[in-house]
Formats: sequence, structure tokens, C-alpha cells
Amino acid sequence: MSDVARAVTALFDKVFEILDFSFVVSGATLIAALAWDPRTSQLDIPRLVQGPLGIAILIVAAHTSGLACFAAGRLVRRLVTSVLRRPPPLAQLFAQLIRHGVIAERNTKPGEYRYTGKVDVPWLARYVEPVAQPDALYARMWAEVRQQERLLPSFSLVRRYWVFAATLDGLFVALLVWSCFLFPWPAGSVDVGYLPSALTLAGACVCLWEARRYAKYQIEEIVGTVVHAYDPTGAVAAHGESSTSPRPRVHEPSATTHEPATATSES
Repeated sequence: MSDVARAVTALFDKVFEILDFSFVVSGATLIAALAWDPRTSQLDIPRLVQGPLGIAILIVAAHTSGLACFAAGRLVRRLVTSVLRRPPPLAQLFAQLIRHGVIAERNTKPGEYRYTGKVDVPWLARYVEPVAQPDALYARMWAEVRQQERLLPSFSLVRRYWVFAATLDGLFVALLVWSCFLFPWPAGSVDVGYLPSALTLAGACVCLWEARRYAKYQIEEIVGTVVHAYDPTGAVAAHGESSTSPRPRVHEPSATTHEPATATSES
């Protein structure tokens, strides 16, 4: 990577450390709902956002609201996953390692694994034996992908999946608020019929579903990247010979990427 590219990347990373634009999307959607509904007219949002200072206030308010939407949406997704008795996305971590031949299940007890040694990952066994530690292993994989410069294309893709999952979690809450505002309540002052509210609610549910799907893709990609880094074919690429980096998925949309503040469990 050239010096100019490093400088540009560092600049964008610094901007995203201060203001995460993925949260602004859901926050702005929520503020738009508050500005539209007559029942919140006392906030007088259109007057507050006039002029450069008003625009700056709006961006900060959208970011803060987006953080709240993200936290609430992530919590709801975890609760829905638990109620429906679906495995969290992090449960895919060991399943993916099994598919790559890195670990294998023990025959003695379900949920216990052993390191096969087919791919020489020197630090992996401590997270698998004698007790599986998915949260610690997930954090270590983030660190591995983040610290190796030759894995930057894959790191960018993994971050992108995290961004989309976070954005969709926040949009779920924002669209849910829109659905409530659009619903023709008996004592409400807005009556646009049931269809807009139903469609917005359906969109919110789709956002929650897609957030789970992107979280699953993120787990698959980060495992594939780590295996690629320690696989013998990955070692050849490290010495300057041609090699194919992990293939991006065809469903990958373009978006502004950023790194999550901490490598917490994705569930």
C-alpha cells in the first residue's frame, strides 16, 4: 500500500472514530419521523436545523439517536433469536472452523472440540481445548485480520458486513417508530390508513432479518480469512507469489466501511 493510500485510510478511520455514519442513517430516519408527526410539533425540528449550526446539531442528534436505535435493535434481535430458539450468529464460528477442517467435534460430548492441526494456527488450540471459548476466539480473529496488512481487502469486507448489520439493527427501531406514527390511532391526528403502517412494519422486520444474515456472513468471512492467512497457500502469497484473496460475495453492496469499536459477540 502506498504512502498516500495509507494517509487517506488513516484520515477516514479518524473521521469514523469521531462520527460513525452508519448510525446517522437510522438516527436521521428517526428524527424525520419526529419532524413529520404533528403530535411532536412542539419540538419544532425544522426551525432547529436552520443554518450551519443547525445542520451540525442535526448531524450530532442523528448520530446520538442512531446509537440508541442500534443498541435497542441489537437487543431486540437477540431477544427474538432467543424466543424463536434460533442459534446466534456466533454459533457459526465453530461450525465454520469444522467445515475448513481446522477443528473437529469430539465424540465424547456435544459442544466439545479438538484442534486437528490440518491448518497450522498456533494460537487456536487454546480457544478450543479443553473448553470452547467462542467470544475470546472471535475477538482474537478480529485482531488477527486487523493487524496483517496483506489481509486488508478481507478486513474491509468483514467491516462492511459489521456495518450493514449495525445499520439494519438501527433501521429496525427507526422504522418501527415510523410504523407507530403512521398507524391510524383512534385519538390520533394523522390518518393515512393502515397500509402505510403495515408496509413500514414489514420493512422493519425485513431489516431485522437482514441484520442477522449479515452477522452470519461476517462470521463466515472472518473464519475464512484467518484460515487463508495460515493455510499453506496463504503462506505462498505472503512471500510475494500470486494467490487469490478471499472472494467477495456476489450479494455485497457498496457502503462506507468502518471498524467496530470493540470485537464483541455478534448475536
